[in-house]
Amino acid sequence: MPETTIVILSALNHEYEAVRKRLPAVATRMHSAGTIFEIGQLSDGCRIVLACTGVGNHAAAVTAERAAHEFSPAAIIFVYTASPLPPRLPLADLVVPTPAPAHHGPTIEQSDTRRSPW
Repeated sequence: MPETTIVILSALNHEYEAVRKRLPAVATRMHSAGTIFEIGQLSDGCRIVLACTGVGNHAAAVTAERAAHEFSPAAIIFVYTASPLPPRLPLADLVVPTPAPAHHGPTIEQSDTRRSPW
């Protein structure tokens, strides 16, 4: 059975380190253009590829594209620190908004040019 690969990206170092410290053994791989990826494995065998993109949509897009091409992942997940959140949520809970609209510009399905649906 082929190994499942998940890419996890973050913009800030503290977000990156929060994920990184949960990977027991990590190998470093440098993309030909200089992006540093760290690769670890979860106990269930899932390969995790981790990278810090830096701040900004372009940096995140470039890193995501490089990771997609280099690792052919089953998923690319962008993690970030969300605040403020209700105090009842424990540290490290995964919060997924529903719906999750594109907030940096219209999607291809939208016919208008509003920057945000809010």
